[in-house]
Amino acid sequence: MLQLVIVNIMMDLIMKKIIPLVLSSVVLTGCMTAHGFTHETNPIHFPKDLFAEQIKGNQCVAKKHQRVGDIDVNDIAKINANKLFANDNSLSVSHDELSYKWAELLRLTYQAEATSNKSLAKDVVNSLVYIAKAEALLSTTHRGDGECWKNGNKNAKCIHHTPQHTSFTFNAMMFSAIILKEHMSDSEIKILNKYFKKAYNDFVSPLANQSLHNNGFYEWGDGGIGVLAYAHWTNNHKLAYREIKQRRSKMLKVITKEGYIDNNSYRGNRGYWYHTLGANSMYGYALLAKSYGVDLFRDEYLGPYFKQLALKVLEGDIDIKSFDNIGFRGKNVSRDPKDARRHMHQLAVSLPTIMASEFGMAVNPRYSYTRKVKWESIDRFIGFNASCYYSSNN
Repeated sequence: MLQLVIVNIMMDLIMKKIIPLVLSSVVLTGCMTAHGFTHETNPIHFPKDLFAEQIKGNQCVAKKHQRVGDIDVNDIAKINANKLFANDNSLSVSHDELSYKWAELLRLTYQAEATSNKSLAKDVVNSLVYIAKAEALLSTTHRGDGECWKNGNKNAKCIHHTPQHTSFTFNAMMFSAIILKEHMSDSEIKILNKYFKKAYNDFVSPLANQSLHNNGFYEWGDGGIGVLAYAHWTNNHKLAYREIKQRRSKMLKVITKEGYIDNNSYRGNRGYWYHTLGANSMYGYALLAKSYGVDLFRDEYLGPYFKQLALKVLEGDIDIKSFDNIGFRGKNVSRDPKDARRHMHQLAVSLPTIMASEFGMAVNPRYSYTRKVKWESIDRFIGFNASCYYSSNN
């Protein structure tokens, strides 16, 4: 009898612990389901011209980058990224020599397709194959952050920039190759397949995966746009859908309910500058995802966060002091007034267009932005201009 009583008591105690555990698991599972996608099947569709069935419109024919002279895109094959970024610190990155070249590659690509210029298209294809045959940038270091912002020091060496900006070059080349694939021979596609596979495995995928676990949201959709490009090039619907789901979760994590980005918006006197970088990158990613069949702007959960993010962009555009009230947080904060960038990021070429088109919000960026952005051609944060996206999808 005593043994039976003891057994009953033990069972009662066990059930008291198990039932709450089960209930909490049910609630958690319900939350995860509620915040997940509602698609019953993989919705991914790859448009022929990257983000449209046909790239078209004068908006896709950008002028040359006005701050530099003639650019030979073949010079990408000659660049040693390890040397180019060797003296960079945590605050400053010497990427122009590289990014001007891949931006010119993209400018020529969009122009060739929008104007049906087969001769120009073939010239760009020849450049892509030339760069791939040279195995350009594949020997770049794979190392990570090093001492980026160690002890909050802006002058600390930052190795992260080297593989990061190398990855952006591969992204741009994949964009170009996708758009101009119809102008390639089977042997040229084979050469690019081999090159892109190594570039993806060594640079694009590691950067995209690492960023999922970091605070903040930075260039090329935090690296995720490169994954979407490779998925398109390899016709891998599963990879694209997984990437969009993961990046969506990351966005929900880093956008606060007030519309800030943790940590972009908290970077001191460069907070708004990095906030608009992040917003431009997120929205550019969302445009590409929408062209693939997943509309993050209209997502039940992410959509409202996107709108709050846009309202913060608008707030900083109207009153930068109001935006700055958020204060300083994190290790990579810019505290030196000499480093201040109190305006929309000058490389956020697409942000005003997206703000107007997706949210009906008209921003009027201050002169510090407009006098700098006029020199840009291709949006170097996302690899394409929103104006070209919209003209091609009308």
